[in-house]
Amino acid sequence: MKNLMLRVSRTFSEELYAPEYAQNHLAVELSHPDGFTNAQELSIRVYSDEYRFLGCDARELPRKNLRKVRFDICSDEVWGVGLYRIYVYRNGRPMGWALLELYASYERWDKAEVEDFQRRPEERYFAEKFCFLPLFDRLLREGNDGNFIRQFIELFHALDSRQLPVPHLLVTGDQAHACAIRLLAFHFCEKRASSCYRFSLRELLNGSLKWPQLQQKISQKKVVVVEVPYLTYSDQDTLLVDLLGQWLEQNASSGPRFIFYGLLGATCQLRTYSEEMERLFTEQNTIYTPDRPADADPDEENPSDLLALPFDEEDILLKTDNLATEGIEAFKLGNSDDLPAKDTAAKEPDAEQALQEMVGLTRLKEDLEEARLLARFTKKRQELGLDTSPENRHHMLFLGNPGTGKTTVAKLIGQMYHQMGLLSVGHTVETCRTNLVGEFIGETEKKTREAIQEARGGVLFIDEAHTLVTTREETKDFGKEVIHALLPVLSEPNPDLIVILAGYEDKMQLLMRTNPGLQDRFPLQFHFDDYTADELREMAHRYLEKRSFQLTPAADEALYRLIVGATDHHDAHFGNGRWVHNLIEQGLIKSMARRIMSLPTLPDDTLLFRTIEVEDVQAASRRFCGNRMLKLEPQPTRRIGFRA
Repeated sequence: MKNLMLRVSRTFSEELYAPEYAQNHLAVELSHPDGFTNAQELSIRVYSDEYRFLGCDARELPRKNLRKVRFDICSDEVWGVGLYRIYVYRNGRPMGWALLELYASYERWDKAEVEDFQRRPEERYFAEKFCFLPLFDRLLREGNDGNFIRQFIELFHALDSRQLPVPHLLVTGDQAHACAIRLLAFHFCEKRASSCYRFSLRELLNGSLKWPQLQQKISQKKVVVVEVPYLTYSDQDTLLVDLLGQWLEQNASSGPRFIFYGLLGATCQLRTYSEEMERLFTEQNTIYTPDRPADADPDEENPSDLLALPFDEEDILLKTDNLATEGIEAFKLGNSDDLPAKDTAAKEPDAEQALQEMVGLTRLKEDLEEARLLARFTKKRQELGLDTSPENRHHMLFLGNPGTGKTTVAKLIGQMYHQMGLLSVGHTVETCRTNLVGEFIGETEKKTREAIQEARGGVLFIDEAHTLVTTREETKDFGKEVIHALLPVLSEPNPDLIVILAGYEDKMQLLMRTNPGLQDRFPLQFHFDDYTADELREMAHRYLEKRSFQLTPAADEALYRLIVGATDHHDAHFGNGRWVHNLIEQGLIKSMARRIMSLPTLPDDTLLFRTIEVEDVQAASRRFCGNRMLKLEPQPTRRIGFRA
């Protein structure tokens, strides 16, 4: 990238907004003699030479002819001498990168020219996509070195750019078993073990697993993991393996992805005896794992003896049927006419229908419909090549009082956006201040990053987010570190994640003002209105019906009067649907139980045990609604010591 320069300096500046523990600052200055045209935002991401993420920063440009932009990266680690990878983004899209050697002393500048991606397209792929994958974080957490990670970057770039003739992979080396399942199968199955099938090549060659049965088992799978053990290949075995290789090539575009793994000697043996496998697996689609550490457990030398891995389902990945031996005739390529019909895949629950069936929330449903239509519209334009922006951010604010359905809707958001193809998994991780804020320096950021990685592919829902930042100046309150840890992921153009912050509307607006640029990172805001008395009544009816209870007409009328009285005199802390739930569980059912269990005899009468009488509602009103929560009034500060 001609004339785009980058210079870096280690500094002790204390004027920056940063976590208290991040006392090591890296100043990064980006400059261009002609200014940064057509740029509304510039950002950078800094990695070590081993691809370990070290920090990021973003700047909105007030004017187009700005020639210099400064970034500040804060870290709790010392910026040591060595190589660093710095990726530059313009309007959320990668525009260049630099491999910079940091060797100058503090408050001195090291310089490098920012290169484009023409000669190194895999660097663009890393900056645009790979660095945001959960797989990349998993590679780092398992302590893999830069050379091993580099293999994955080049392999996935070749797969995504369709440079490989087949999508199948071979993993070889001492740690092939763990790599094939913990990393590759984990990624391609999108964390769903039911999408993966696993067998050993030995089972296929000795006839205990027949080919027609194998075809049936893998017909609904995304990934098939094949162990390659040491074998003595007969001529018949070689022919069978060649036929398997031909089938893999012929069904490369329609069948599941196969991942073969084994020790180096076993995989070399496979390719030596089978010309088809030798042609199928080249250097481009082969991953070489590192040697096993010298202090590794000697009992784990054989990969097939390793324990089931975290996302394995024993019945799916480890078991195979013990079938009778069949000859080569059973291995008919592409002939599945005699096979049983494929099972119909279980349909995912219709999240949009579930949302519409929720009681009330009329304004929310309309606003969510508009947001979904816009997201689908933008996605379609990108598929047609009309919109080249990689932007795929849908972070949200949920504003409303307790008990208005925010948590339930957050779960539906994950499912809906997954069904739209905008999230890879669609699950929801629920958390709050208590789960995120630590007691010690650095613990809060660690907990927040773990929550982010757990939620990748779905929704990170932070309830009562307004409690993260208080208006008081408390130096030991680490709640603000959660916001600081969220900023990098909020800046990612395509994070495969939706962050939802929920809380009271007025307090959430105060939260947005605590950090510059935080408001712009949450483009979608949804309001959850309080439920009316009629809606709470309908909610109570549904809940009671689900629990196999029924109200007499008099009890129903008494319940409605009770609900009207509560909604007419509620305060900001009224629980809405949560209040109804507690009223039924702690009020109506308890009163009913006391009435029935006090009878002199207990008949086996189902109608008696399911019918709520008016006296139960009246008793619940006296016991449940009569026990009002005490309001804690602020007390004057008590001084310790003598008064002057």
